Amino acid sequence: MALLIPRDLYKEINEPAMPVEAAAMVSANRSGDRGGAGPEAMDFFDIPGIPAPNTPNPETLFHAMEENLGPYCHARGIKEQTDKWKLTGVEGSQWLIARVAEETDLETLDRAAMILSEIGEPAMGPVINWLNSHIDDELQCALLQAVAWMADPLVERHRDEMTRIIEDKLQSSCADVREKAIAAALRLPKNSALRILQDAYKREAHEQLKGIIEGACSDLTSE
Repeated sequence: MALLIPRDLYKEINEPAMPVEAAAMVSANRSGDRGGAGPEAMDFFDIPGIPAPNTPNPETLFHAMEENLGPYCHARGIKEQTDKWKLTGVEGSQWLIARVAEETDLETLDRAAMILSEIGEPAMGPVINWLNSHIDDELQCALLQAVAWMADPLVERHRDEMTRIIEDKLQSSCADVREKAIAAALRLPKNSALRILQDAYKREAHEQLKGIIEGACSDLTSE
């Protein structure tokens, strides 16, 4: 089981119901069916949920991330890439989640979580929509980790729904999902976080997770 880690040390990280357009795009990406064009030449702009032409092409950004070369080899390069991802906003967030929805490589999922956390509030709508879908434990973990890594508390319009989701994930049969839900709970207002973590502690049978909850509650009460 992966241990909870601070946001600034983010280098640790079946089939969802996705929109028809996104599913077709993922299928094309996987099969290499790009009509003879490379990532930079692909025309995403007629597909719903894809950023407008004045924003970076998410496929190009993802390709750079997937290659694990060049801009992703050093901190400055990572910042340059995440700054570009931020420009894609809601549409880029939806594209990225759809792209990794069937991903099994944990490092790729971890990087996607980091990117979503850097996009921040604009990513919350897509994150919430996917967490409300039937998705693999691995993707649940990545999306909850993205919330946990976000720099700021959740804006008001997302709090109630995210609170409900975190409460639900804290009852998951998967210990890894519960662990990530504990971390995500810390982005909620203090009183809400304490309430749902204390309730989770009463149900939790996993001793390591009980210890993590105790530590999280202790941190909250000492603030």
